[in-house]
Amino acid sequence: MPSSASQTSHLCLVSDEVIANITPLLDSAFRPARAYLAVAPPYTQAAEYLASVFKKLDVACEHIMIDSAWDIERIRDQFMTFMETRQDGDIILNLSGGTRPMALAAHEVFLAYEQPVFH
Repeated sequence: MPSSASQTSHLCLVSDEVIANITPLLDSAFRPARAYLAVAPPYTQAAEYLASVFKKLDVACEHIMIDSAWDIERIRDQFMTFMETRQDGDIILNLSGGTRPMALAAHEVFLAYEQPVFH
């Protein structure tokens, strides 16, 4: 597990249910320095709302565009590329949002990279 919240990032899976992505940020001890929002086209409005909330909580935010919310193989490939190319430190997966294929693909990738997951 990362040494402190200020050194971590969260990968959040975006869907219409945004509360699950906001709740962990309410605990200042768990609040990350950065959040990546994995968002598929149907959920761009929810992602914009989340980004505005994260900004108010002083959490930097970046969108990771997912081509399809339902194509698990494509989603897995996109998460693998994300993990291979990101440059920041520790990352934790917030598994509480997104579609089931997004959650399954992200979980599989985070396990492969031996990164922590919560839901």
